[in-house]
Amino acid sequence: MIVLGFYAPPVAAPVAECVQALARMSDEREAGLVRSACAPLFRDAEFRRGWDATVGVAPLEILSSLLAQAAIESYCTKWPAPRPAACGGKVVPKGAAARWRALFDKIVDTDVAEPDRAAVRAAFEKRWALLFGG
Repeated sequence: MIVLGFYAPPVAAPVAECVQALARMSDEREAGLVRSACAPLFRDAEFRRGWDATVGVAPLEILSSLLAQAAIESYCTKWPAPRPAACGGKVVPKGAAARWRALFDKIVDTDVAEPDRAAVRAAFEKRWALLFGG
Protein backbone atom coordinates (compact mmCIF):
# COMPACT_ATOMS: atom_id res chain seq x y z
CA MET A 1 0.00 0.00 0.00
CA ILE A 2 1.25 3.51 -0.83
CA VAL A 3 0.45 6.34 1.59
CA LEU A 4 1.59 9.85 0.64
CA GLY A 5 4.31 8.39 -1.55
CA PHE A 6 5.66 6.06 1.13
CA TYR A 7 5.34 2.32 1.23
CA ALA A 8 3.36 1.11 4.24
CA PRO A 9 3.57 -2.59 4.98
CA PRO A 10 0.28 -4.45 5.30
CA VAL A 11 -1.23 -4.66 8.76
CA ALA A 12 0.44 -7.44 10.72
CA ALA A 13 -1.43 -10.69 11.14
CA PRO A 14 -3.25 -11.15 14.46
CA VAL A 15 -0.51 -13.42 15.81
CA ALA A 16 2.22 -10.89 15.04
CA GLU A 17 0.22 -8.01 16.54
CA CYS A 18 -0.43 -9.97 19.72
CA VAL A 19 3.17 -11.16 20.11
CA GLN A 20 4.48 -7.63 19.50
CA ALA A 21 2.07 -6.13 22.05
CA LEU A 22 3.15 -8.70 24.62
CA ALA A 23 6.83 -7.99 23.91
CA ARG A 24 6.28 -4.24 24.46
CA MET A 25 4.33 -4.72 27.70
CA SER A 26 6.25 -3.40 30.70
CA ASP A 27 3.64 -3.41 33.48
CA GLU A 28 0.09 -4.43 34.32
CA ARG A 29 -1.31 -1.02 33.32
CA GLU A 30 -0.79 -2.08 29.69
CA ALA A 31 -2.82 -5.28 30.07
CA GLY A 32 -5.89 -3.74 28.41
CA LEU A 33 -3.87 -2.79 25.34
CA VAL A 34 -2.43 -6.29 25.14
CA ARG A 35 -5.85 -7.93 25.51
CA SER A 36 -7.19 -5.69 22.72
CA ALA A 37 -4.27 -6.58 20.44
CA CYS A 38 -4.64 -10.29 21.16
CA ALA A 39 -8.45 -10.54 20.90
CA PRO A 40 -8.37 -11.40 17.17
CA LEU A 41 -6.52 -14.63 17.99
CA PHE A 42 -9.76 -16.07 19.30
CA ARG A 43 -12.15 -17.38 16.67
CA ASP A 44 -15.17 -17.70 18.92
CA ALA A 45 -17.07 -14.39 18.86
CA GLU A 46 -18.77 -15.03 22.20
CA PHE A 47 -15.44 -15.66 23.89
CA ARG A 48 -13.94 -12.57 22.24
CA ARG A 49 -16.76 -10.49 23.75
CA GLY A 50 -16.00 -11.97 27.17
CA TRP A 51 -12.28 -11.35 26.64
CA ASP A 52 -12.93 -7.72 25.63
CA ALA A 53 -15.25 -7.19 28.60
CA THR A 54 -12.43 -7.96 31.03
CA VAL A 55 -10.32 -4.92 30.10
CA GLY A 56 -9.81 -3.00 33.33
CA VAL A 57 -11.02 -5.82 35.61
CA ALA A 58 -9.15 -6.22 38.88
CA PRO A 59 -8.19 -8.03 41.06
CA LEU A 60 -6.55 -10.68 38.91
CA GLU A 61 -8.40 -13.54 40.67
CA ILE A 62 -11.68 -12.05 39.44
CA LEU A 63 -10.21 -11.61 35.96
CA SER A 64 -9.14 -15.27 35.82
CA SER A 65 -12.61 -16.32 37.01
CA LEU A 66 -14.33 -14.28 34.30
CA LEU A 67 -12.03 -15.57 31.55
CA ALA A 68 -12.37 -19.19 32.70
CA GLN A 69 -16.16 -18.85 32.76
CA ALA A 70 -16.20 -17.25 29.30
CA ALA A 71 -14.00 -20.06 27.98
CA ILE A 72 -16.24 -22.73 29.50
CA GLU A 73 -19.37 -21.17 28.03
CA SER A 74 -17.83 -20.56 24.61
CA TYR A 75 -15.53 -23.50 23.99
CA CYS A 76 -16.14 -26.43 26.33
CA THR A 77 -19.42 -27.48 24.76
CA LYS A 78 -17.85 -27.35 21.27
CA TRP A 79 -14.72 -29.38 22.02
CA PRO A 80 -14.95 -33.10 21.40
CA ALA A 81 -14.48 -35.48 24.30
CA PRO A 82 -12.31 -35.82 26.20
CA ARG A 83 -12.57 -32.19 27.24
CA PRO A 84 -10.10 -30.59 29.64
CA ALA A 85 -10.93 -31.20 33.31
CA ALA A 86 -11.09 -27.40 33.66
CA CYS A 87 -14.37 -27.49 31.69
CA GLY A 88 -16.27 -29.06 34.59
CA GLY A 89 -17.92 -27.39 37.55
CA LYS A 90 -18.49 -23.85 38.70
CA VAL A 91 -15.68 -21.31 38.51
CA VAL A 92 -14.76 -19.65 41.79
CA PRO A 93 -11.95 -17.10 42.29
CA LYS A 94 -9.83 -19.46 44.40
CA GLY A 95 -8.09 -21.72 41.91
CA ALA A 96 -9.39 -19.84 38.88
CA ALA A 97 -5.90 -18.87 37.68
CA ALA A 98 -4.83 -22.50 37.19
CA ARG A 99 -8.14 -23.33 35.58
CA TRP A 100 -7.91 -20.37 33.19
CA ARG A 101 -4.34 -21.43 32.29
CA ALA A 102 -5.49 -24.93 31.29
CA LEU A 103 -8.37 -23.54 29.24
CA PHE A 104 -6.14 -20.94 27.59
CA ASP A 105 -3.72 -23.65 26.45
CA LYS A 106 -6.58 -25.62 24.88
CA ILE A 107 -7.95 -22.47 23.21
CA VAL A 108 -4.55 -21.79 21.68
CA ASP A 109 -4.53 -25.36 20.35
CA THR A 110 -7.99 -24.79 18.88
CA ASP A 111 -7.67 -21.27 17.46
CA VAL A 112 -4.02 -20.68 16.58
CA ALA A 113 -2.44 -22.39 13.58
CA GLU A 114 0.31 -24.91 14.36
CA PRO A 115 3.25 -22.84 13.13
CA ASP A 116 2.25 -19.93 15.41
CA ARG A 117 1.31 -21.76 18.62
CA ALA A 118 4.81 -21.83 20.09
CA ALA A 119 5.30 -18.08 19.54
CA VAL A 120 1.94 -17.25 21.10
CA ARG A 121 2.56 -19.49 24.10
CA ALA A 122 6.09 -18.13 24.64
CA ALA A 123 4.91 -14.50 24.42
CA PHE A 124 2.07 -15.06 26.89
CA GLU A 125 4.34 -17.06 29.20
CA LYS A 126 6.67 -14.08 29.61
CA ARG A 127 3.83 -11.77 30.64
CA TRP A 128 1.36 -14.21 32.25
CA ALA A 129 1.79 -12.93 35.81
CA LEU A 130 1.29 -9.30 34.71
CA LEU A 131 -1.81 -10.18 32.69
CA PHE A 132 -3.55 -12.79 34.81
CA GLY A 133 -1.68 -13.31 38.07
CA GLY A 134 -0.87 -16.79 39.31
